[in-house]
Amino acid sequence: MQVWMIDPAAMTPYYDIQLTAALRAVGVNVRLLSSRFLYEDVPLSNEYVDPFFFRPLAPRAAILRSRPLLRQVSRLAIYPFDLRRLWQAFKKHPPDLLHIQWTWLPRIDRHVFKRLADRAPCVLTIHDPAPHQQAWAHVTDMFPLLGLADHVIVHAEDNRRQLLERRPSLESRVSVVPHGPLFTEQALLSQEEARAYLELEPQAGIILFFGLIKPYKGLVDLIQAVAEIQSRNPQLRLVIAGQVSGSEKPYVEAIREHGLQDITSLHLRFIPSDLVPYYFVASDLVCLPYWQATQSGVLMAAYRFGRPVVVTDVGGLPETVEDGGNGYVVPAHNPRSLAQALERLLADPHLRRRFGERSRELAETRFGWTNAARLTQAIYNHLTSQT
Repeated sequence: MQVWMIDPAAMTPYYDIQLTAALRAVGVNVRLLSSRFLYEDVPLSNEYVDPFFFRPLAPRAAILRSRPLLRQVSRLAIYPFDLRRLWQAFKKHPPDLLHIQWTWLPRIDRHVFKRLADRAPCVLTIHDPAPHQQAWAHVTDMFPLLGLADHVIVHAEDNRRQLLERRPSLESRVSVVPHGPLFTEQALLSQEEARAYLELEPQAGIILFFGLIKPYKGLVDLIQAVAEIQSRNPQLRLVIAGQVSGSEKPYVEAIREHGLQDITSLHLRFIPSDLVPYYFVASDLVCLPYWQATQSGVLMAAYRFGRPVVVTDVGGLPETVEDGGNGYVVPAHNPRSLAQALERLLADPHLRRRFGERSRELAETRFGWTNAARLTQAIYNHLTSQT
């Protein structure tokens, strides 16, 4: 079986590559058609990615990374030609099945991809069934492509519920395939090594907030929660690592307002893959205080590195975390509850160890890539058997 997996602008490169690798491992011949990720050469990309889209821009990645308007204009100039090349390649060597992770401009792309989907079964992954309230999120909303899909994949039962609220007619054509753990190709290291590299105290109790920082991710709630427990936990440290979308001012001001400057380590930039293990391994627990969510790659990274977690009860997070088994689930917008859960874990190293071991088990079983690949392969087999 020949499958084309599509993600023109490399929206989820780590996920795409891990799923492609897992599908190939179970015998599916997958070609991942994507583009160079702007921020780094993603591990395994040379092995699994066909950089089909936006090829002329690859040498200018460093410039385009910091100039979004130029990036969008440049892509707009190239994209129509890439879509034409895609159609020509499809006609010459059509795959048995098309799997769309993303397209770049769904409202426009649906007209092009309909021509492909009319000739091959089409699977569509909806990573975000309820897009966040930013203008660009609505531009990239994949719902215009639902009419092309023979089957739809989401990452959690709550995501399925949200999708069916918008499109009840899809009920028989939606499956849940869990999001697998990220950074599995990265080598593990000791906590002592990780903390020494990041210049963190060996005996500190470290809470990690990791990933792209946006308002809906609730970092201000975490800062307030840390302020509540600081006086009772003199060795407490907060590590915030990730690129800020928008202004960093609200977070810096909140840290200053609560007097947390001396216990907060700020790494407000994109964290390359080879440095990601240092942050997770150095931490004692990972916190996701989100106000909105569908599913989270950060959560899956915490599982991969065997870390206990504290998350809020939004989106697919509650069904992904075993409350009291590998972490705690608390109400969103509730710094007091967040503080209580954090303090409970910080006070009990044996509990943290047990929760962390369970996180690692989940990464290897229920959320393992082999499981995700098998579930996806079953969908492929069902669709191709009907053609």
